[in-house]
Amino acid sequence: IAYVGVPAAMGDPVPASLLPVPVLSAGGFLLIASLLTAAYGLQWVFFLLNCRASNRAGARITARLRIRLAQHLGTLPLGYFRKRDSGTMAHILMQDVMILEQVPGLVIPRLVAALSLPLMALVVTFSLDWKMGIALACGLPFAIVALVLGHKGLKQTSQDYSAAQAEMNGRIIEFIQGIGVIKAFGLGDAQGGRCRVSVDRFRDESKQLTRRYVIPTIVFPACFSISGAAVLIGGAHFLLTGTLSPAAYLLYFLICLRLYGPLFELMDFSALIRQMEGAIKRVSEILDAPGEGLKPDAKEGAGYTLTFSNVSFRYDTEAVAQGSPSVFGLRCLNLTVPENTVIALVGETGAGKTTIARLLSRQYRPTQGHIKIGGADISELPAARLSRLVNVVSQNVFLFTETVRDNIRLGQKDADDARIITAAKAARCHDFIMRLPDGYDTVLEGGGAKLSGGERQRIAIARAFLQDSKIVILDEVTSALDVENERLVQEALSKLVRDRTVIVIAHRLWTIRNADRIIVLEAGSIAEQGTHTELMAHDGKYKGLWQQLQIAPGWQGVRKPAGADTGSRASSRGFGRR
Repeated sequence: IAYVGVPAAMGDPVPASLLPVPVLSAGGFLLIASLLTAAYGLQWVFFLLNCRASNRAGARITARLRIRLAQHLGTLPLGYFRKRDSGTMAHILMQDVMILEQVPGLVIPRLVAALSLPLMALVVTFSLDWKMGIALACGLPFAIVALVLGHKGLKQTSQDYSAAQAEMNGRIIEFIQGIGVIKAFGLGDAQGGRCRVSVDRFRDESKQLTRRYVIPTIVFPACFSISGAAVLIGGAHFLLTGTLSPAAYLLYFLICLRLYGPLFELMDFSALIRQMEGAIKRVSEILDAPGEGLKPDAKEGAGYTLTFSNVSFRYDTEAVAQGSPSVFGLRCLNLTVPENTVIALVGETGAGKTTIARLLSRQYRPTQGHIKIGGADISELPAARLSRLVNVVSQNVFLFTETVRDNIRLGQKDADDARIITAAKAARCHDFIMRLPDGYDTVLEGGGAKLSGGERQRIAIARAFLQDSKIVILDEVTSALDVENERLVQEALSKLVRDRTVIVIAHRLWTIRNADRIIVLEAGSIAEQGTHTELMAHDGKYKGLWQQLQIAPGWQGVRKPAGADTGSRASSRGFGRR
């Protein structure tokens, strides 16, 4: 419109011939004003449509990506998460996915405009006047070289920036989660110092990223100023010599302005594109992580006999390659646990007791061998089916910021109030729940921070009652409780273990002396096994542990002389059916 209107007003006959009315008239002004209004109106309409479509596309992409990530994370063994700090995972799921949301809404439209408009401008200019085309494109090679050299190390810098941000997030989360321990031990300065170090690193990486970005940002536009000067000076020369009309000169000047704007935006998004490359890499690493190989159509086995067949597990494959023996959690374990029996796992710290529990609950996958329940390999069972078969009650209880009712029916979402109350009464927690401000509707904030350890344990046992799994793992359930809470928890557990297969992990040997079979582990292997009486009959590992327990003062809540009968009191509340 400017190409036609302005030269026509100056008396140029070529553009004037394109208008049906003279420019310097009421009809001409009205026509040009109408064309300009229509052009800007269409531009805004298309802009709004683009924003709407691109934002919707970005929201759909991130929603689908987060759902896909959540579904895939659900198939990964818990060992995968133990190797990664929460800050890094939170950074990937939130920050990286948010960066990728800008692809359809921001990056793709701008990239299309940045590449298509300059290309069209160059084609039009070369088709009209090759000399002006050369003038318009003369700065482009220098700009490309500046862009490539300026962003040579930007990818690594962007990755370092993201890693520093993830570390900072992890330190802050750790500081908040451990604030109780930090205040109790006066570690505010030390732990705060670790946070400051991570914040300082993030600051330095931010500065480095900015420096990497500033240089090409300055040089890139400067190279295009060469083209602008060539168009203005060359066009003026051709205009004075009469080889270029004023309308054409104005056209090339407008093309020059339209050429540089999108290219400058391309420069603005180049650093963002590098960050997107790092985000895509980190998200892909999660999606490419091998899942547990579940089979939705896998059938449950016949019965609930538990079998470990030549099971080995290594915690750190890199250390294994270096020949370190300490990484073996289990070594060629063969064990059969019949239905409705109580099996106790004992041994020194690091012997493999907790490893067995984690393998059975599929927190880890065996390095070799198979674990089967009723003949069905647990590695192929969906998580919902496995949770109906196996339930873990440990000393570390995690409660969600939900009502007491929702925390109890965690594994049985369709459980009614009657079943929930029955489970709570069996777990000896109904009375204290009714004393809470809103009873079963009380929201347990902060992971149940206002509850005692024994109360949290009994809520976890109520979960197990409601879930009604046939195999129950008790991992040091009462080790951190006082006498009264231990009594209540033991009463609840005595009901829980009825008609179930129970695997007890214990250091307090008096609690498992009535178990059907005691497995003594040493360095990931079975050292000996049998009943309490059988193991005490010969001078083995178990007898040595029992004698150490009797010598140690205060292990049973009272100090007794060495050699006194320390088993009578404990046997009444221990695990077992005899």
